[in-house]
Formats: sequence, C-alpha cells, structure tokens
Amino acid sequence: MILSILSEKQLPLRENWELFKGKLLLDTNLNSVTLKTLMDDNTQNNQPDTEAPVAAQQALKIDELVLKYVREVEEIKGKLREETSMFKDTFANDEEYKKLQDEIQVITKKRKLVEEKLSKIPSVADTKAKIQSLKEDMRSAQDMLSAYLEQYVQTYNQRTIEDENGAVQEIIPSYKLVKQK
Repeated sequence: MILSILSEKQLPLRENWELFKGKLLLDTNLNSVTLKTLMDDNTQNNQPDTEAPVAAQQALKIDELVLKYVREVEEIKGKLREETSMFKDTFANDEEYKKLQDEIQVITKKRKLVEEKLSKIPSVADTKAKIQSLKEDMRSAQDMLSAYLEQYVQTYNQRTIEDENGAVQEIIPSYKLVKQK
C-alpha cells in the first residue's frame, strides 16, 4: 500500500503527540503539529476518506478542551488565593484573635520541647524509625501495585479485579498535570 499526502496544515500544539488512524497522520514537533491527510493508491476515484478529518477534529477538540480546563483551573486558583487572603486578613486584624494566637505559639513551643525530650528515649526513637521505615515500605508497595494494575488493565482489558476475599474492586487511573522540570 502506497500512501500519498492529500493535504497539509500547520496547527498550534502545546504538547508533542502523534495520532495515526489509517488515513490520518499528525506529524509533530515541540511547537506545532502538521496535519497530513493520507490516501492509499487503492482508494477509488482518489477521494479521501472522511474519517480522517473527523478523527483530526476530535483530537484537536480534546486538545482545546484540555487547554480550556487548564485555564479554568488557573483562574479558580487565583480567585481562591484572593478569597483565602481576605479571609485570613479578617483574623489577623482582630485583637482578640491575635492574643489567642500568641498564647497558642507559647503552648506549641512547650509541647515541642516535651516531644523532643520524649523522642530521645531509645524505645521511642526506635518506634519512630520503624514508623518511617513502614511508611517508605507502604509507598514502595503502592507504587508497585499501581504499576502491576496498569499492566493488568493492558493485559486483560478489564478495569475490575476480584480480591482474595471475593470483593470486586475497580481499577481507577489517576491523571494530573504537573509542570515539567
């Protein structure tokens, strides 16, 4: 099968991604995507398949929706920061609240001194180290479980799993945006 490019169009793109659905190829670099509608030599009357533009439109629509909600999340974060600041200022400007806050700071310092004193007891220090070790083991086990659940979903194409007790549990992927370093 020989493919020929019928049309080509530069489109802005925030992320580097590719999509190939038989008749559509999105050729990417870091700043833009080139939309190339493809056609094979066996297509009658040299008419392009209408699925290709639809798939491209759907892919671009998803990109637009992601960017829209990224903007919306950022706007809400800004409003939340502003409202939180006004809320905290209300308490910071109240004399009675300031006095209680100062008393809390004194008591907190006393509590920390007692905690430090108790933490120096060998049995307490050993227990604290065991707790830290168990937390690290838990994180490691959760990471391994997550990786194996991902493989399970890919292998069996199923998002539920039955545990040893017979309870059916749903496998839920977790997606979020983080800034690249």
